[in-house]
Amino acid sequence: MRNRMFGRLLAVLLIAVLVVGFVPAPKAQAANELIPDGDYVIWVPAYNVALSATYGGYYNVATPVAMAGNTLTGYDDDDIWTVKNNPDGTLTITHDGQKLAMGSEFSSLTLDEVHDKWRPQTAGNGLIYLKNTVRGCYVEYYQQKGYWSGYSRITNDTTGMFALQFTPVVKGHETAEEMRRNIALWEGSLSQEQAALTEIPGKLFPGLAYADETAALTVVANGESAAPYAKGYLGGNVGAAEGDLVEMTFSTLGWGDVAVSFQAKSKAGSYQAYRVCWSADGETFLDLGNGALTPGQEFDSYAFELPALAEDQEKVYLRLEANGSAQAGSDLQLSDITVTASPIVEEGRVGFVTVNPSSEFAQQKGMPLTMSCATEGAEISYRINGGQWQTYDESNKPVIGDLPMGLEVKATREGMVSSAVSREYYRAGAVQSVTLSVSGTGVYIPGDSLPISLHTGTEGATIYYATSKDGLVFGAYQEYTQPLNLEKGFGAFSIRAYAQKPGFDDSAVITHTYTERASERYNIYFGQLHSHTTISDGAGHVEEAFRYAHEAENLDFLAVTDHSNSFDNANSGVISVNSAASVEWQQGHKAADSVTDGTFVGIYGYEMTWSNGLGHMNTFNTPGWQSRTQGDYAQYATAIQNYYAALATVPESFSQFNHPGTTFGDFSDFGYYSQVNDDLVTLVEVGNGSGAIGSSGYFPSYEYYTRALDKGWHVAPSNNQDNHRGMWGDSNTARTVALADDLTRESIYDALRNYRVYATEDNDLHIYYTLNGQLMGSVIPAQNVGEELSISVDLSDATDSVIGKVEVIVNGGLSIAQETLEAAEGTVNFTVPAEYDYYYLRITQADGDIAVTAPVWVGQVEAVGIAGLKTEKPMTLTEDKQHFSMELYNNEAQPLFISSIVLTDETTGEVIHTEENISSVPNTGTALCEFDYAFQTSGLHKITATVMGVLGSEQRSYTTSLELMVMPGDMVNRIVVDGTHANDYVSGYYAGKVNNMARMAASMNTLVHVETEEITSELLANCDLLVVSAPAKKTENGYTMSVFEPEFLEMVAEYVKNGGSVVVCGMADYQDHKNDGIHETSVQMNALLEAMGSTLRINDDEAMDEVKNGGNPYRLYPTTLNMDSPWMDNIRPGQQYSQYGGSSVDPGEGTWLVKGHSTTSAIDSDKDGDGGVRAGNVIFLACEETPYGGTIFASGGVFLSDYEIEEDPAKEGYVNQTVYQNILASMQKPVTVTPIGEVRSSMASGMGQIFVVEGYVTAGTDNKNTTFFDSAYIQDATGGICLFPFSAEHLKLGSKIRVTGYTDTFQGDVNLQVISYEILKKEEKQIQTPKVVDCAAAMDYAANGGQLLQIEGVVTAVTGDEGNGLTRFTVLDAMGNEATVFVDGYIGSATTGENDLALRVHVGAQVSCVGLGYCQPGENVGENVPVLRVRNCDEIIYLGEGELPSPESAASYGIWIAVAAVVIVLAVVMVILLKKKGKNHDSGKETK
Repeated sequence: MRNRMFGRLLAVLLIAVLVVGFVPAPKAQAANELIPDGDYVIWVPAYNVALSATYGGYYNVATPVAMAGNTLTGYDDDDIWTVKNNPDGTLTITHDGQKLAMGSEFSSLTLDEVHDKWRPQTAGNGLIYLKNTVRGCYVEYYQQKGYWSGYSRITNDTTGMFALQFTPVVKGHETAEEMRRNIALWEGSLSQEQAALTEIPGKLFPGLAYADETAALTVVANGESAAPYAKGYLGGNVGAAEGDLVEMTFSTLGWGDVAVSFQAKSKAGSYQAYRVCWSADGETFLDLGNGALTPGQEFDSYAFELPALAEDQEKVYLRLEANGSAQAGSDLQLSDITVTASPIVEEGRVGFVTVNPSSEFAQQKGMPLTMSCATEGAEISYRINGGQWQTYDESNKPVIGDLPMGLEVKATREGMVSSAVSREYYRAGAVQSVTLSVSGTGVYIPGDSLPISLHTGTEGATIYYATSKDGLVFGAYQEYTQPLNLEKGFGAFSIRAYAQKPGFDDSAVITHTYTERASERYNIYFGQLHSHTTISDGAGHVEEAFRYAHEAENLDFLAVTDHSNSFDNANSGVISVNSAASVEWQQGHKAADSVTDGTFVGIYGYEMTWSNGLGHMNTFNTPGWQSRTQGDYAQYATAIQNYYAALATVPESFSQFNHPGTTFGDFSDFGYYSQVNDDLVTLVEVGNGSGAIGSSGYFPSYEYYTRALDKGWHVAPSNNQDNHRGMWGDSNTARTVALADDLTRESIYDALRNYRVYATEDNDLHIYYTLNGQLMGSVIPAQNVGEELSISVDLSDATDSVIGKVEVIVNGGLSIAQETLEAAEGTVNFTVPAEYDYYYLRITQADGDIAVTAPVWVGQVEAVGIAGLKTEKPMTLTEDKQHFSMELYNNEAQPLFISSIVLTDETTGEVIHTEENISSVPNTGTALCEFDYAFQTSGLHKITATVMGVLGSEQRSYTTSLELMVMPGDMVNRIVVDGTHANDYVSGYYAGKVNNMARMAASMNTLVHVETEEITSELLANCDLLVVSAPAKKTENGYTMSVFEPEFLEMVAEYVKNGGSVVVCGMADYQDHKNDGIHETSVQMNALLEAMGSTLRINDDEAMDEVKNGGNPYRLYPTTLNMDSPWMDNIRPGQQYSQYGGSSVDPGEGTWLVKGHSTTSAIDSDKDGDGGVRAGNVIFLACEETPYGGTIFASGGVFLSDYEIEEDPAKEGYVNQTVYQNILASMQKPVTVTPIGEVRSSMASGMGQIFVVEGYVTAGTDNKNTTFFDSAYIQDATGGICLFPFSAEHLKLGSKIRVTGYTDTFQGDVNLQVISYEILKKEEKQIQTPKVVDCAAAMDYAANGGQLLQIEGVVTAVTGDEGNGLTRFTVLDAMGNEATVFVDGYIGSATTGENDLALRVHVGAQVSCVGLGYCQPGENVGENVPVLRVRNCDEIIYLGEGELPSPESAASYGIWIAVAAVVIVLAVVMVILLKKKGKNHDSGKETK
């Protein structure tokens, strides 16, 4: 009995334990009944913490939250989860596309682990238990540890940790973020009247007194309403007692994305904590952000974003409540309280009103205001400065009044919610810069002193100035009240000044430095600023150049400017450091010093030379140099900006834009203008070349001078000979003329730096030009001139009987006045309107010589014009639409009203576009002209844009040009890059990093098209190569994760079956650990490879090397290459492959191309159990031929990205680049090769025609001693031709090369401008044997130009340094014909590099000469003369002493030749007659 009783008792106890200790199994319900699809915050009400997607170690952190009324507060974006109901009743819960999940072990809730399905179960009272379907664990807030995890059991005393609340997230309205505006404002200081108020209204606009009646600020102190403004601050009464508060109310009707910012501080030593909270009803207040701030002693800025519930509310309450310990004397000080928001955009609501011009930039009084609304039929209303609302009338637009000015706008339409009321605040901007009555430069004081007045165009502004004497430190600034005086004998004096006005930004600080001159007029000195010697690519030594120039006629100074990339130690040069290591740099300066003697000035500078079309610049007065061979100055996109930055490190330097134009470049259309850059570049060549003026060896570029001025550059014109063949300074009559006090280097530099310069084609034309008494190169403040300007110019020419036409040229190259001076000396005066920014003179003499002066600038140059004309595609094809865009800019204070915009193809004369949609360019704004056009003919096309308009009341004209090479469509190959799957380095992760591969392709006649919308069969039908990188594995930064669709896989597979080739690019698996087994690189890329029938595979791992790397174990440069593969052709010794953050590759049945080092391995970075390769076996790149004639490439990284392919196609790069070039070469379509002879003949029908030629190299680039500057020569059986520009190295004699290019001439010589080329390495080299000709044939340029020729004869004349560096000589052959042999100054012996011809070439020597048929400018205008151009001094061979025939012997020799010819003719006639007679005799015998 006792045992039975005990058993029953035990049973009862066990039941009790079960009842007490465990919760009944939760009741299951349909998931979508419990939690519908949507965005939620998941939190536990028992502990008021939310589940976050951020981690502290292995576990999710807990975010404190709280319910205020029906609103959950305290969470942020990391706490928002998206719930999706699955058909099986489970839930998928994601954050930013990553799934809440658990691994196969451990209790952490890891994103994108394997077990990612959850089953919801009711926990009562609207709460939910969330159970993992595989692990059986519930989501738990582990209260003791303070983090979230999973746990398998729920007990009665732990239910609070498991019972979850899913609170829907309130989403904000759709808004127009670009229209963000102030909607409430309280400034820090108030008027005395406002300070007495108990409720301070907001301000409609900063700095204006107009009240915003929808906004108010109040204060509670010590439990009672108090004055909001005390102790000189808003909130000054708050903080002494707990519960003190500042409350702001404002309306957000029509506004979303609301935010508040302010400045706050507290009294020292009494810092109080404040709760920041908000309410929509004035009763329930919710924390903002972390809900607290503690201001310090100094003003700090604070900013808070209001939740979505605060949007579109009639009234919102914002509070700062003192919630710390009460502290006597504590106060809160607030300033600049600003509430901003963006207008709501949604169906049923009238669109917001836009105003042009907006208030983003400073404006000008009188500007009309154009208002528009996207809602059709809406009525727009406005009010100015808080006045009466008015209806907007398009035909009677309001205008900007006195500044500053406030504008409010809104729009209404019946049946719709009205738009938000938007505010525009128009301000005056900065005070205008201070100008001085006398520009800083050398000044002459005729009496005892010279007054200098300071002025600013901003009325009511105060000017402050400081001074410095003789280069000493500037004194303190003081207010300007009266003119400053320069006393005679002042020496050197500097003035620094700026201006201020309340409500305006301070003007920029300007500095002017004055030096005293001894005489009123400057002296005039003629010189040259551009020449070369054997230090670079010229003839003659630098010492010879200066000695020659010193004795030249009408020449006072010479600058030798050898190419900096030719200096010894070129790569080590630093512009700001005097490089003693360069013997040549020191040699040049020493030679210049040796001739600077008071009668002549020698200058040694350098030419910064880019061969990629950027341009060339001469730079003077620097300790050192920079070279294009240095990394910072080699890349096209950044080289010129970096060079400007380098120039700024030597502010005393000055530079010159050399020969601007299409041949060498125009400095990105004189782009990258800034005040600093403008100060550093002071000259631009308007003429260049050593040929006679008007000949093909002289290149005028006057239009580029005007273009540079219109772009805002302050530059003076120069005209230089760019001597490469000796005759430094007097090879023609062009001169650069400086106006200086004396003939010292310092004075010449001062003239060149301060624009006291003119350029002339006449070597003794004197010009002294002033405007309002100010010399050429001066800048006159606009306020210092009236409505008219007085121009005076003194002219004289000792060798011409008349001066000719004198014109005044202004903005846009417009000639506004002219007069003809019919005498050799005289003065011309003009009175012209003061309506333009610059005025220079152009003199055209009777013999056609032209001279142009530096301008006199009046005020600031108009900052308005064309920013640039560009095309979208890197290649332009016939009958294929190219997209053009041209940006107009206007930084002036008034709009530019457009009269016309016309773009013309100068090549065909056709108008290709007339813009009709741009009526104006707003002040401080831009306008974009865009259009598409398809060219019907190939070749070089010059597109010129002309914009006509009105600025203020003045007509304006702006032009720009763009040269385009239009390729025939059938000559071009096509690559398609997949960008439809947010692909790595294309349109997803690291988007936009395939630009260099497009440039490289364009250099090889291939167009790269990045497709981001849809890959179609039609697109692939015309595709030679498809490039596919991995699709996005996550959602971020504007792209979403993606997979290859079955349709895409099928399409690519069909493309491969049709013979297509594909490049497949992988990525390391280090990002894959957050994925689901689908959005993984290896999964997606291998699905693609499998669909194509390839056995190649991308491994699920990450390649690494702890020993051999580029500073990071994952930055790898392997060098083990499969040299048996043709894809490794042209590899250089030691060349590296590049891969960063990539995987390894399984070559399957294919061929490996690149393999890692013995220390390179691949690891399972995402730790999913897949992948990993042992050290020494890692493959980076592999390929596999398809049965259909194509090739599939697989790489572990995006091996064609911008990080692996060089920006400049001519620059040597990684193995990646060479493989890519081999791929491109394999794609080249069969082309029609035109014989070179036919190409030369085609010149008769015009230049710019495109041809493909093949030939053997007759002058290459593999030996620097025998390499022509940026040129090479080839020939075939029909002729030879020069290739230009061609700067690639290692082109060997006899190599066969295929070149695509267009016909052109340079200094009379026919050349093929290279578009692309391919060295045909499979073709056997054929060293060309010179064609032996007599001297007459050698000088027959039409027949033998460009060909490799050989002549023999006796030297009759020699030009050059007979001790060394001979550059030209004449040879007479046995037939009495002469030929000129020419040697470029930089061409020497192939073995020694020296030009030692003078040792064996002298008058009377019998020589054999090998060279190329060449043409160059002669001495007479329009004359081109043929020469034999030596390619190697070793090929001028001395044969012994010859005999020079006397004129008599030559004549008798000619007579004997003539007599012999007659005899031969007579003999032939006699033979014919005798034969005829014999036939008749035989016939007679037979008859008889």
